[in-house]
Order: sequence, then structure tokens, then C-alpha cells
Amino acid sequence: MEWAEEFGARAMVLHLGKIPMDDPMEDLKKLYDQKKIQSKEGRMFIEAQRKIRARKSPKHLEAALRSLEKLAVEADRRRISLGLENRYNLQDFPDFEEFKKIFRYFSGSPVRYWHDLGHATAQQNLGLADPKEFLENFSKLLLGVHLHGCRGYADHYAPGSGEEDYSLLQPSLRPDTLLVIETHHRASREEMLQGLAFLRGRGIS
Repeated sequence: MEWAEEFGARAMVLHLGKIPMDDPMEDLKKLYDQKKIQSKEGRMFIEAQRKIRARKSPKHLEAALRSLEKLAVEADRRRISLGLENRYNLQDFPDFEEFKKIFRYFSGSPVRYWHDLGHATAQQNLGLADPKEFLENFSKLLLGVHLHGCRGYADHYAPGSGEEDYSLLQPSLRPDTLLVIETHHRASREEMLQGLAFLRGRGIS
């Protein structure tokens, strides 16, 4: 936060860790590749993993609230907002219900929501979450967005080159929403230029 304040940053994006459990993502990706996410087998696997996660969630939520209490006081003092990002993996924290509890607890504080469009699309494709639910519930708290393309469960491509739904995102954007393009090595220079043109064409810039 000291560095953020020194460089005049308005916000910091926070990752709040993982629920301690065996990583189910490789098995989940295999189900996706086999087109079984919506099958009985896929739904049963996801539900079983969610139950394991739910049993271990309360301790992690308590620890996160304690940490955020300290961070929120410091952020408020430095006039910096804290953006809690929606993550990628099933075991990542927080999930939708945990977000709701955190935002109720920190109502009126610098703790806000940061929407990662690629993560949201990957979780939707893997049968884990509905981006619409996140945006409808947390749009008033939306601090910023990570913009990148997602194909299946592979993200961080150039914006507009995947399956992400910009029409769902756009109603939540305001003039002061922070927009950050977050691509990896998967995006070539030409694809990045096309991605920028795509965003400008949608009025997202």
C-alpha cells in the first residue's frame, strides 16, 4: 500500500488464497474435454468437490475477515481501494457466497469487487459459476476489470478472441471503472492490436 500510495495508484487487487483441499481442476478439465461437464457424472463431481470445499470454508473466511479488517483501515487512511478478485480454480477463495458475506461485513469500506472476465468465463465453461450472478450482485461495488480472452478453460488471450461475454459486462461499467488488459504469452502483437480495436469498437477503452 505504501508503494501504491507513492505511485498515485487508486487501487490494489487482492488474491485471498485457497481453501486447503486436493486440487480437483485436472479432473474437472478432463470432464470438460470429454464434454461431460453438464452430464450426471460432471454435476456429481462438482457437487462432491463443493461439499469438501464448504466444510473447510468457515475457518478461511474468518481468517480473511481478520486480515481484511487490518488492510481496510490502512487502505482507508491512504485513500486506496482494495479490489477482491474473482478467481479461477474451484478451491480458490472467495466463491460467490463468500463474496456476499465479505461485502456485507465490509459495507461502506474501501473493500470492493474486481471482476476478472477471463476467470469468470472459464468458471462458467467448467460449470462452476455464473458471471451474470456476480455482476448483478456486485456491480455497485465494481472497482475494476481484468480484460482478456478465454477459450474453454484457457484464458489470458487477447480481448475479444474467446468466448467472453462483453454484452453482459458492459452495463456494469462506469466512467471511473478501472480497465486493465491482462494477457499472457498466448497473445501475439497482432492479436493484441486486434483486441484493442475490438474493445474500442465496443466502447470499452
